[in-house]
Amino acid sequence: MLGGFMPFAADQRRFASQVRVLRRAQEEGRSATRAIFGWFPPRWCNLSVGAISLIDSLLALNPRERPSVATVLQHPWISR
Repeated sequence: MLGGFMPFAADQRRFASQVRVLRRAQEEGRSATRAIFGWFPPRWCNLSVGAISLIDSLLALNPRERPSVATVLQHPWISR
């Protein structure tokens, strides 16, 4: 919502392909082991540093490294 477009894939066929890969891994008892994403202009150039830091923390690959709901609610970008 912040960038004004669907996350992870603008192309619906590519998105469907990504979903199939993730589902297959889940069925095999595996989880995602890598993630590649970036903040590419022009869509992200007006996003605040606080918003980007919050999103970065939420996208941590290891679930244990992601903030709790309480921590997110205390993040300066949310609590201001």
